[in-house]
Amino acid sequence: MSLDPVQVMKGQDPLPKTCPSASNGDSKASWDDSKDIHENVGSTKKPKPPKPENAVTIAVSSRVLFRTEKEQKVFEQKGIEEYLRYQVEHENEPFAPGPAFPFVKALEAVNSQLRELYPDSEELFDIVLVTYNHAHVGIRLINTINYHKDHEGK
Repeated sequence: MSLDPVQVMKGQDPLPKTCPSASNGDSKASWDDSKDIHENVGSTKKPKPPKPENAVTIAVSSRVLFRTEKEQKVFEQKGIEEYLRYQVEHENEPFAPGPAFPFVKALEAVNSQLRELYPDSEELFDIVLVTYNHAHVGIRLINTINYHKDHEGK
């Protein structure tokens, strides 16, 4: 999966919309200078992430991306404290794919094809995982995303 784990936590956008002006390299001019230097080094070209103003952003609920029925029952039957304890105890066990999982995988495949055909394109799909869960569940979601990314095609 190529979901940004930083965005997992309640779907926040981790990047500010404007560049703060500062003398520590955070200004737009400093960013542009370092970008020019990086592009001229001749390193392997990393795919550009979509820019929010050019991408089609698709928000996907964690409950439809992954199967969480068992965890939901723990929450409903035993309450929040037991639910959080359960999540911490199982944080290294990945959730099974849910009904939206194939859809997200298809979007990632489209992004991959678009990057091959149009390497400089920024008009891609930006997939954001939305959850209102506690941070302990966020850790398990990140672990699950990483697990599925590492086990693609296996």
